[in-house]
Amino acid sequence: AKVQIMSDPRSYEEGSDAWEVINDQLRRGDVVGVVGKPGKSKRGELSIFPTKLQLLSPCLHMLPKGQGSMVLKDPDTRFRKRYLDLMVNEGGAQVFEVRSKLVRGVRKYLDDRGFLEVETPMMNMVAGGATAKPFVTHFNELGINVFMRVAPELYLKQCVV
Repeated sequence: AKVQIMSDPRSYEEGSDAWEVINDQLRRGDVVGVVGKPGKSKRGELSIFPTKLQLLSPCLHMLPKGQGSMVLKDPDTRFRKRYLDLMVNEGGAQVFEVRSKLVRGVRKYLDDRGFLEVETPMMNMVAGGATAKPFVTHFNELGINVFMRVAPELYLKQCVV
């Protein structure tokens, strides 16, 4: 649920001068600490009517403006900056909720039938498993190059045997 802050200098306990100072500091996207009373605005929106405000963490990059379901429209930005998509687009979290329920349902179905879930290594000492060019990175602690796995089925076959 979304909650808005309905701030007014008359109800601010530290006075209107302090309200002016804190109001000038706050921007869209900031994380704010609020002490006050819950209620509803004239439009019926959930609101907090603060008696005290505190800036907990400033937003270092301004959020895109707009309201509604698709504030952030560029697909590349939406997928590369998921946190931004979740903050500004209504329904962005629904994709994660549906995926989570789907994965949970498949896991429960297989678990109820006695299947065992195993994890396979992501990084290998040798490249293998497919004809694709492997991704190589350096493991600093061990001082060696390692390769990202291309095909998980090699380890799954070893698990079965």
